Amino acid sequence: MNKKSTLLALKLLPVGLSIAGCSNAATLAPTPTIPTPASPSTPAAPARSTNPLQEPSAKPSRSDISLGTSTSLSPTLTATATRPTPLPSQSPLPNREDSKIAYTSCTGNDLNSCEVYVMNADGSAPVRLTHNSVWDGSPDWSPDGIKLVFESDLAGNGSEIYTMDADGSNLTRLTNNTTSDTSPAWSPNGNRIAFVSAPDLASTGHRGGSLASLLRGVAHPGAEVFVMNVDGSDPLQLTNNGATNYGPAWSPDSKRILFISDMEGCARIFVMDADGSNQARFAYPCLSLRGRDLSWSLDGLQIAFVDYAEIFVMDVEIRSLSGQLTRTDASEESPDWSPDGTKLVFAQGNNGRFQVYVMNADGSGKTILTRGPANNFSPAWGPATESVLNQHPISDLPDCTSGWTRLSAGGQAKVSAASTTPNRVREGPSTAQPSIALLYPGSVVKLLEGPICAEGLVFWKVHSTLIPGGVGWTAEGDEADYFLEPSD
Repeated sequence: MNKKSTLLALKLLPVGLSIAGCSNAATLAPTPTIPTPASPSTPAAPARSTNPLQEPSAKPSRSDISLGTSTSLSPTLTATATRPTPLPSQSPLPNREDSKIAYTSCTGNDLNSCEVYVMNADGSAPVRLTHNSVWDGSPDWSPDGIKLVFESDLAGNGSEIYTMDADGSNLTRLTNNTTSDTSPAWSPNGNRIAFVSAPDLASTGHRGGSLASLLRGVAHPGAEVFVMNVDGSDPLQLTNNGATNYGPAWSPDSKRILFISDMEGCARIFVMDADGSNQARFAYPCLSLRGRDLSWSLDGLQIAFVDYAEIFVMDVEIRSLSGQLTRTDASEESPDWSPDGTKLVFAQGNNGRFQVYVMNADGSGKTILTRGPANNFSPAWGPATESVLNQHPISDLPDCTSGWTRLSAGGQAKVSAASTTPNRVREGPSTAQPSIALLYPGSVVKLLEGPICAEGLVFWKVHSTLIPGGVGWTAEGDEADYFLEPSD
């Protein structure tokens, strides 16, 4: 997809919301006071089988939708998406080939059979992490890959948020209140956890008390979005509108949070600052009853989400659908980007059973990762883990002549605005390799591998939608000049 090479601008359409989003709870867990809202008006859902776990037999396509700019709403919100440096870790990380996917697996048809598992990114070596005989699910990774946050009914009063090490040890409870706390999402900078708190789940158990309602994505009136520190302290209520708010997903720079809300009468995608301020609606139509599961790509350019039980991708910069990735008679849910942005992991339901799949970012190459009679869903792809926590001196690498770099694998960079010429992207880390694309001043890229020194230049493998195939090699600079610089 061709785009103007400028710093990423999130051109969101504010709708003049008057929302109180800054009420602190007094305890270590939120205790929101939530009014009972009127039943929201939502579009009709597609026809479904009488089997509570059966997928719809036919689903409408939204490929004809254009999310064009509305001239009646102004001004436009802007933001620069950047990937912050991951937090330091005292534990060694596995190499990239050993990256993990966490997911929920239910061996029966009730929530008490659901536990958290991890597996290799190719689906091999699944390992059960929780052994509680209660609902355990919806895992998400810390940005250093050392811990998982998840929700559990272990306390017996509705779901609460817990963390554990990636091997299942060191279980820590973060919330403790009379509501049910669900859908935890760890911020990319590692400092905060977003989650949803719903008052009506405490008496019925997690998400209405049934696996069927969970897999259908049933939302609950009065649910609000919160954030807290990673130890459970300083909870902050971000939404307080009496509607149904759910599905928080962080921007790559941890400055904004996507969420879904029916505050305008139907479910729509919204974005807000990480403190709950500046809430604004994306220019996207009302979602179906099965609209959910937002995921922001690590380069900040795309948002994957579910509508009509299909997976779509929205281009953030030009505010339009860039693709419908699935077109099946099954149900898809929980898309999550791979660390390099080239793939998506997701769950698909066929004949009443959900399994975890992976596909390329364009929807091709779908491959099943889990099998068997269990329901496997809510996958979360672990972070890129190849030495992203430390800056490696370039002089330690062979054939290095410059001895400097300001960048680090796993982060983001941009072509210097002071540059008068574009950066060439090549097939490999050498000027002898063919040129495959140009990155103009201001272009933002994701750093995948490097640094590699050759011919007096410092090369990085980068990801960008401006590059055919998404991936190529470009130079940071030489001893005299920087061409790439850290993206602020």
